[in-house]
Amino acid sequence: MLTKIDLCAQALLKIGEKPIVSMSEESVAAVMAHAIFPGVVDGLVAMHPWNFARVSKRLIPVAGEDRKNCFLIPSDCLRIISVDETNNYEVMGANIFANTSSINLNYIRRVDVSDYPPYFQSIAVLKLACEFCLPLTENYNLYRTLVSLFEAELRQAKFIDSSQVSRDGGIHFSLLDVRY
Repeated sequence: MLTKIDLCAQALLKIGEKPIVSMSEESVAAVMAHAIFPGVVDGLVAMHPWNFARVSKRLIPVAGEDRKNCFLIPSDCLRIISVDETNNYEVMGANIFANTSSINLNYIRRVDVSDYPPYFQSIAVLKLACEFCLPLTENYNLYRTLVSLFEAELRQAKFIDSSQVSRDGGIHFSLLDVRY
C-alpha cells in the first residue's frame, strides 16, 4: 500500500537526495515533506476533475434564511464541479445557499494516497520533486527539467483519466441529425 512517505521518498530520489523513512525525522527533507505534502497533493487533485476523485452527493439543508436554504459543503470537498437542479446558488465559506429543498453536489474529494491510480502517483512524485528541488539542491537546470517532465506526465495522466469515461460514440448536433 502506497503512503505519503513512499511518494516523498521517490520525489527525493528524483532530485538525488537521500529518501526519508518518516516525516518526523529531523532532516530538512522530512520537515519540508511534512509541511508541503498536504497542500501539494490536494492542489494537484483539485486542479483537474479526475475521475478517481469525483463524487456526487445529495445534500439536504442544515438551515434556511430569507427563502434560501443553507447546505453544508462536505469536509472532504476540495473543489465544487457543479450543483445540479439549480442555476441559482451561492458558495460562501463552507456553505452553499440555494432556493431549493435539496441539491446534488458534484465535487472533487480529498483522496487517500493509497487510492491514487498509477498515472496519478507518477505526477504526484514529479510535482513533489519540483517542490523539493530548489530548496534542497538549488539546481535550476534540474528544476526546469523536472517541470518539463511534470507537464508532459500531467498531459498524459489527463488523457488516461479522460479515456476511462464511457463515450456515446457520436456527435449529437441537430443540423447533422436532420441532414443524415
